[in-house]
Amino acid sequence: MLTLTVPPSATCAAVGRRLRDLRIQHRLRQQDVADRSGIPVSTYRLMERQGAGSLGNFVKVADLLGASGSFQSLFQPEEEPRSLDAVLRRQKRPSRVRHAAT
Repeated sequence: MLTLTVPPSATCAAVGRRLRDLRIQHRLRQQDVADRSGIPVSTYRLMERQGAGSLGNFVKVADLLGASGSFQSLFQPEEEPRSLDAVLRRQKRPSRVRHAAT
């Protein structure tokens, strides 16, 4: 089971603060970022304040602010093993488990 050390709300708030910092570094207003990324300014304000928004909107804003590489690195496929030892060390992924209907 996955155990989170930081609550998701704290992570979302940190992402919102990072968006704000990037926007200020680029000397843009919230309205500018919203207009250029094609999202409503109210949505962008929520993204900054609470870290709330769709993944698509975060990707648009990150691209505009020059931070899209951060998102791309999250979803990179696993690197292929380069040796037989690496293949043997790789753990077998669990398969789906089907439970009998009761």
